[in-house]
Amino acid sequence: MYKTGQEISRTTKRSWKEQLGLFEAHENLDFKGSDTQYSTHGLHTYVAAMVPQLAETLVTTYVPEGEKVLDPFCGGGAVLVECIRHGRHAAGADINPLAVLISKVKSTQISKRSLEEACKYVQIQSSRGLNGSVTFPSNYNVEYWFHSSTIAQLSAIIGAINKCRDERLFSKAVLDALKVVFSATVRDVMLTYRNEVRLRRLEPKDLERFRPNAFNSFALRSRLAIERISRLPKGAKSQVQCCNVVELPYDDDSFHSIICSPPYGDERNGVSYLQFSKYMLYWLGFPRDAVAESRGKTLGYTDSETNLPSLTLQKAFANIATTDDDKRGLNFYRDYYFGLRQMARVTKKYIIVVIGNRVLKQTLIENGKITTELMTSLGYKLFKRFERTLPSKRLPKLRRESNHGFGGAIDKEDILIFQPD
Repeated sequence: MYKTGQEISRTTKRSWKEQLGLFEAHENLDFKGSDTQYSTHGLHTYVAAMVPQLAETLVTTYVPEGEKVLDPFCGGGAVLVECIRHGRHAAGADINPLAVLISKVKSTQISKRSLEEACKYVQIQSSRGLNGSVTFPSNYNVEYWFHSSTIAQLSAIIGAINKCRDERLFSKAVLDALKVVFSATVRDVMLTYRNEVRLRRLEPKDLERFRPNAFNSFALRSRLAIERISRLPKGAKSQVQCCNVVELPYDDDSFHSIICSPPYGDERNGVSYLQFSKYMLYWLGFPRDAVAESRGKTLGYTDSETNLPSLTLQKAFANIATTDDDKRGLNFYRDYYFGLRQMARVTKKYIIVVIGNRVLKQTLIENGKITTELMTSLGYKLFKRFERTLPSKRLPKLRRESNHGFGGAIDKEDILIFQPD
């Protein structure tokens, strides 16, 4: 089972090779062309979200009904929603406050009547509140990403939601649902391309054609939320909190299994979850400093000299070091290792990791093999491995930029299933 840092044994090359032989196994889990927006999955987009059908398959195959599941990188909440839909207890954690909010709302049932009353109230109040607008400091750059008319509309909507909060008109669960509807509306009306990971303002020709209406978007999003949240199993509720995977606040063996899809790399050289989220967080009232503080908790922002028990990782970064001495990429794997150690501590049965390879400084980094080697050192063995092709609509490809380490499109990922050795 779990070993402390002092107890980690040196895994032999032979045992690594035996486990990695399982990489010959394959199974069709692509779900190409499937509807990924059913149930509450469609309430709010999230970058690099797990395909709901994959989450459903893993939950129903490996976790008995009534057992507890943790997703320590809960993101858009796919695993939590499928746990709730299929009679499992769900818990989630993430360092991104927007992810925590979205995941919680997507996996908490609320009555249709309560949601209808709240959404109707906000729509009526906001239609009367166009005078004045929410103001942001100039360094937030809000005027660059939203039309002035849109800023006035969004200001009226969030003003009505804040009134609900201040006057305690609705429960916290309902208020959170209103915030998610609003956040999705912000994304709808923002002057950015929807199919790219990093923010990029619409080009002039596209900008000219784009005429968003925040009131209309909020109304459409409200109807979707009312129907889908109310149809979750009666009384369904997950436990979601903002915390770092390297410091999980759970007792040993608290969960039957973990099902998660961790980041493939650090925010600087990979998917920037917080860049995707930051303007939605600004509109929800999170100050710029708080958003920046969340970035400091992402994997790779901790300096450490820990030697990691992964030959695959050592070889990759030895190659990178010949042209680049930046240590931040390696720091990501140190934090990732500390997170895996916490995951091993709080889990009794399975740790299921969905992760793809990446390319950094023109060097292939085999995340699946690295994860297997790190998990082996923590007393877990890989007993099943599947490979799937990534639909581009779920993980938009990164644009190559000279000032970042991008290289190679992410088009496949591994599903790694570990159990105690």
